Amino acid sequence: MIKKILLIRNDNIGDLICSTPAIEALKKRYPEAKIDILVNSYNLCAIQGNPFIHRIWSYTKTKHVKGIVAKVKAFFHKGWILYRLKKERYDCSVILRIAHSKHAELFSKAAGASMRIGVSHPQRKDSLTHPLSIQESLHEVMVCFECLRPLGVVYGDERTLWMVEEAQKRRFLEHQNKIILHISSRLEANRYPLESFRELIALLAPKECIITASLEDKAGALDLASAPNAEFIETQSITELAALISVGSLFITLDGGALHMGPALGIPTLAIMGKTDPRRWAPWGEEHRYVMQPITPEEIRGVLS
Repeated sequence: MIKKILLIRNDNIGDLICSTPAIEALKKRYPEAKIDILVNSYNLCAIQGNPFIHRIWSYTKTKHVKGIVAKVKAFFHKGWILYRLKKERYDCSVILRIAHSKHAELFSKAAGASMRIGVSHPQRKDSLTHPLSIQESLHEVMVCFECLRPLGVVYGDERTLWMVEEAQKRRFLEHQNKIILHISSRLEANRYPLESFRELIALLAPKECIITASLEDKAGALDLASAPNAEFIETQSITELAALISVGSLFITLDGGALHMGPALGIPTLAIMGKTDPRRWAPWGEEHRYVMQPITPEEIRGVLS
């Protein structure tokens, strides 16, 4: 009998958000089991408060910190977690990733579970008891369900989920029902011209728009906020950004982790996608939409009407 399960999702925020439907389905399949998850300090915010998780293990990747002291601390903390995992006596460990990861497998192996599930190494140089091969054309949500297939977990119309504390949400209630427009994307190929954003904001008038952006795009966001129906709000963390999105009536965003936040918060979302394959990364849920670049602001408004 499976009583204790360790999930491993130690990559990015969007990836972890896309894992939440499978996590919910896993809890439905094993309601009495304790389901723990291992994440990193970067994507931790996407799983905090999730009602289907018993315990969260979090470590910091050395590449995410600066300075030799911080890197040494991160290294030893990771070692401490590996040691603790050996003490937990998990029945099963599952790596929720479409490709083999030697770092993820390290945690899986440390957990010492008799059932170790994950995508296999190309040359089968791994310690998995249930090696998988998954089609790359599947949406990331369904990739996670494929990872859980050996446990008898099937998709049952579960949605992505992000929990926001009410105290954080209250800070932004004055912006309730406005359009939240996130203009940043980590990849240059997924960006949208600033002038096109300016035209889109004008076309959305008289609806009020809240502009959000990463630090490197702050100047552009402030420029866009000069429109009479626009305002820039600088959020201090991803958690703050989630709280702001959660009060909006519509979330318009570019490719990236933020794309999955709107659907996970239950907010209608329109993603302006660049080079990313929408079969794998489109916002999850029939009520959410995506458009592909190049696309004009007029065409975007047409999609929204």
